Amino acid sequence: MIAAGTVLTAPGTVLAADGLPKQPLTADLETGGAACVAGDERPYVRTVPQVVARLYGPGGGQPGEASRVRGEFEAWWQGEDGAEERVSMTTSTMNDTAPFGWQLPDTVPDETVVSWRVRAVNDAGASAWSSEGAGAPCEFVYDRTLPDAPVVTSSDYPDDNTWTPGAGVRGTFRFTARAEDVVAFAYEFMGE
Repeated sequence: MIAAGTVLTAPGTVLAADGLPKQPLTADLETGGAACVAGDERPYVRTVPQVVARLYGPGGGQPGEASRVRGEFEAWWQGEDGAEERVSMTTSTMNDTAPFGWQLPDTVPDETVVSWRVRAVNDAGASAWSSEGAGAPCEFVYDRTLPDAPVVTSSDYPDDNTWTPGAGVRGTFRFTARAEDVVAFAYEFMGE
């Protein structure tokens, strides 16, 4: 039996040979626009992020070569009862030259470490997960609760209703966090 068909691609692009897709690399993964990290480097995010991956078919993303793949994403965390909770999503099939993304669901809990991984899937099967072998899961903490404002003190500019000459005079200010999980402060001067 002979089958005939036409597959259209962009000019100068050839569809890659059959075979399993490549395992996604951690360097090709992003959480909310930031690099994939885990452990102490995991970011705290104020909104539930979109996760994005570059996925490659059997050709591995070679110039002028495209493969049709879909992304299979999976995220998990420890629930309040201690049980692991998982959510997953599979994208539509696209050329591997496109970024693959998933807006994580609103069910992601507040102040909990969330891990995620991805793999590429085509008609031949699935790649290894990005977390397998030399890979690692990406992590973040969704923290929608703003910390209390810090305590700001200055011996140069005391908060005692005393007039002090401010314009052009340097001063030292001390910021003290009211919560243990604060790692940095952002501030700006009025009028700037």
